[in-house]
Amino acid sequence: IYDIALAGIEAENLEVLRDCAAVVLAFCFMHRGDTGEALHREDIQIEERGIGINPRSKTLARNEANPSMRLHSDKFDPGRVVYRLLSRWRDRSAYYQQQDSLFWALPQDNATGFKFPSSSVDAWLRKCLVLTGWVAPPGQKWTGHSLRKGGASTASAIGVSQHYILLFGQWKSLVSLQRYVGFLVVADQAAFIFFGWMLPVRFEDCTSN
Repeated sequence: IYDIALAGIEAENLEVLRDCAAVVLAFCFMHRGDTGEALHREDIQIEERGIGINPRSKTLARNEANPSMRLHSDKFDPGRVVYRLLSRWRDRSAYYQQQDSLFWALPQDNATGFKFPSSSVDAWLRKCLVLTGWVAPPGQKWTGHSLRKGGASTASAIGVSQHYILLFGQWKSLVSLQRYVGFLVVADQAAFIFFGWMLPVRFEDCTSN
């Protein structure tokens, strides 16, 4: 995912940037495979302090807000990788999108009533894997829904509380969450870049104003 994020930051092609940004956002927020396609521009707020979204998926009530906020951490992500990627897509797509536009729409997708097929994140992920040269291990298949499992497993691997993961990823119970968490996943530096912000804050990390 880190390689995909860097590829998106460097991409000049708008579609490549979109694919990378959509995959990284789904991973960071542990989205279901069908959540990203329904995200509207008005559902996401991208600021230097963090990224907030009000996700839309078939498991969430349409008449209720379900906001999530991913805070930025200078300690774990000093290069602001996620912010740079998402803000780049936001700015590049601003000239043709309206507030009620689908956030991942390209110019040719921006017609009224357009909807992405439910397999869109799968397709975007496959293109990102080819772009970055990553291949799933033997016996595994990486799909858009893998981003939900991968996000939860990565956060767990660095020591994030399962209750925090449950609430942030909007699982209904610990039992349902534990079906997603791969407890043999080994943390690396990128894991802290994406999910270190979820770890408990220590006194020495706090600064006074």
